[in-house]
Amino acid sequence: MTAFAYPKDIAWEFFSDFTDLASITAMELDNILSNRSYETEGLKRLITKINKDILEENYRDTTAVLTMNAAIRMSKLIQKDYEFVNEVVEKVKEINDKLTEICKNPKQLKETNIEELTIMRDFCRNLYKSSAYYRDTVY
Repeated sequence: MTAFAYPKDIAWEFFSDFTDLASITAMELDNILSNRSYETEGLKRLITKINKDILEENYRDTTAVLTMNAAIRMSKLIQKDYEFVNEVVEKVKEINDKLTEICKNPKQLKETNIEELTIMRDFCRNLYKSSAYYRDTVY
């Protein structure tokens, strides 16, 4: 648990878990956004070109077979990235919904906790929007 958590406060126990998850999720998503988007865009263009070339070329040719194998591997890489980003989108949406519910019922929270929960909820909402946008535009 983080320094913000209070043992008798259910909302803060959740908040503690959320801060860890949000940090990991943000780092993973940032990694994909910064390191992989150019790669996946390039792979998608290459696979499109390969599919077109294979329709026009002799598929028994060694080059075509190697190219097809590369295309299959690359498409699996893209699918793996898509699945991860989609999982991020779903997780963040779920957490955002829970945080919204907690913030709607401030009686169960100490007054000082509401502001920090609201900040985390807003962060989560923005992370959800950006990861959903990334998923929908890149894939």
